[in-house]
Amino acid sequence: MGIGLQAFLVAAFVTIAFIDSHTFQTHIFRPIVVGPVVGAIMGNVSTGFEVGVIVELMFLAVIFVGTAVPPNPTISTAIATAIAILSGGGSEIAVATALPVSFIGQIAETFQNSVINVWFMHRVEKAALKLDTKGIILNNTILPMAMNILLYGIPTYLAVYYGADFVAGIIKAIPDK
Repeated sequence: MGIGLQAFLVAAFVTIAFIDSHTFQTHIFRPIVVGPVVGAIMGNVSTGFEVGVIVELMFLAVIFVGTAVPPNPTISTAIATAIAILSGGGSEIAVATALPVSFIGQIAETFQNSVINVWFMHRVEKAALKLDTKGIILNNTILPMAMNILLYGIPTYLAVYYGADFVAGIIKAIPDK
């Protein structure tokens, strides 16, 4: 399987996992699931499981309280697992990658919750005043869930496709303070 297809499959899974985290919550978005699934896609389930367990332990007590959005373990695990497998560095590379990437996921999720979802809810209110059920469904479910492709799927695809150097460049661009 080529890297383009692997990157696409990992990105598709991450998108589905984020949709799950916002809807059904079957917990496929947890690192303990994300790691082995990405490992299977990348051809190394054991490393995927190892990374999933390590990242799960890193984020085990992290919860979403009120409006405080914690660092995101889903995108972190997916990218860290892929980078660990592609680079052959194992869990050491994954741990070094996981935390900074989780901050990027946190920024995306904060933007989604405080800007994108608020904008869609205003559109839902307008549709409700018009008794427009199609507008309510479109703006309350379909379009907000499609945003997960832009916020998480495409960045995951790029990170997996372009690899460790690409991710390292993004991590270095994050300001210290």
